[in-house]
Amino acid sequence: MASEVKQKLTIWVKPRTAEYIRHQSQSKGLTISEAADALLETAFRDDTEVSGAELISVSLKNEMRREFGGLSNRMANLLARAALEGISARYMAYQLLADSRGEEEAKAANRAAWNYAANQLKRPSAQFRELLQEWREGKLEDELETDGAAPR
Repeated sequence: MASEVKQKLTIWVKPRTAEYIRHQSQSKGLTISEAADALLETAFRDDTEVSGAELISVSLKNEMRREFGGLSNRMANLLARAALEGISARYMAYQLLADSRGEEEAKAANRAAWNYAANQLKRPSAQFRELLQEWREGKLEDELETDGAAPR
């Protein structure tokens, strides 16, 4: 059988996949390219349906990342806008109090309002505490990093 012409293809893989390919190539006395080619050929031949599903899964995950990235940027803009609006409202309220009740009473009211807001933030809602706990346990990162495809 005549040798097929090969094409160069550069890919990025997860560390686990790279280690698997390196191990397979070393244990079988192949180059990394030969081992990767053999593994991909086997995947195409044995499981084209699953391979197609895995590709769709990766594509869907990438699209979701793009969309969530856009939502994240929008949320950041809204938070910045809310902060600016809050600063403006606080300044106007302070000035009105200072003009009508005097500087000392305005400072006391300003401090009291700030302390109240800070104390409210110290007691997050149950949903927010649950989200923080999931983040601490690494569950949120696992959902973002897992694509369901294990190397063969």
